[in-house]
Amino acid sequence: MRFRELDVAGRIEAAKLIRELILKAEAHSQAPPKLRLVESVRALETPAATDVCSIRVWQGYLKSRFLAMPLAAAPRAETIAESPAFRAAGADVPERTPESARALAELLCRLDELGWSTVSEGPQWFDRRLAWTPPADEGDAA
Repeated sequence: MRFRELDVAGRIEAAKLIRELILKAEAHSQAPPKLRLVESVRALETPAATDVCSIRVWQGYLKSRFLAMPLAAAPRAETIAESPAFRAAGADVPERTPESARALAELLCRLDELGWSTVSEGPQWFDRRLAWTPPADEGDAA
């Protein structure tokens, strides 16, 4: 008799567990799905009208570059544009040389082509803050 009681108790316990699983599954299927907002493809391809970037310096062992980086940079922010590499004199801040000035000018020209314009200049000779202006749609002009 004792084995039969254990068998019945085991079946009752299993039935309770199965019922709990069924109730959880039903509750989960009735809950509205959690939706995630997704930006339109066009918004992902172009920066927002209020985007601002600044010029930063990347220094390698032999050469340096100027980088245009978003101000509200995430830990792994994408570089908007970069200058050609140049030999940098100066430990932390590259000195203004014809080569470094030319690299900065090329970066600023590229940014201008992309729709960025200088808003302000900083304390270093290369410091710039730029804002992006969305191009006017051809349909808006008509």
